[in-house]
Amino acid sequence: MARTGSGKTLAYMVPLVQRLGGRHAHTFGARAIILVPARELATQVVKVGKTLVRGWTNDAAQHAGDDVEDSSNGKGESLRWSLIVGGEGLDEQFEMISNNPDMYVHFMHVGIV
Repeated sequence: MARTGSGKTLAYMVPLVQRLGGRHAHTFGARAIILVPARELATQVVKVGKTLVRGWTNDAAQHAGDDVEDSSNGKGESLRWSLIVGGEGLDEQFEMISNNPDMYVHFMHVGIV
């Protein structure tokens, strides 16, 4: 119940981006999925994430299973994001998924049955 702008999104986004090295992996498949309960929050998470990885350098320690080839110089293609939201155009969302995103942000509507 923290106030807007207090850093709730960054609290999990920084360690996640750090673990992923801030760079796109060329292996196929998502490396992280973020489920959110509101459409506006999904958009915010993608915006904050893209801003966070802009200029990210990978100068941290390596983790088991990390690709060593791209992490030595800290350069490479930025993380790819895919925003999956119900009620939006399917063609655009399928195109985002086919571009091999690293991160999926999915608005998960929970309705009462």
